[in-house]
Amino acid sequence: MVSAEETAGVKMAEKETIGKYLADGTGMPLYQFVKDESGVSNFSGECLVK
Repeated sequence: MVSAEETAGVKMAEKETIGKYLADGTGMPLYQFVKDESGVSNFSGECLVK
């Protein structure tokens, strides 16, 4: 089980294939979906289910 301390925060991570990226405390990448508008999400379909 992962503790709250291990999952909190944002860090810089790096993978050889993609380079440096922002990640959460568990190493999952953080991203911005640029098609979103203020207050409106355009994220839907299969991606939303996963």
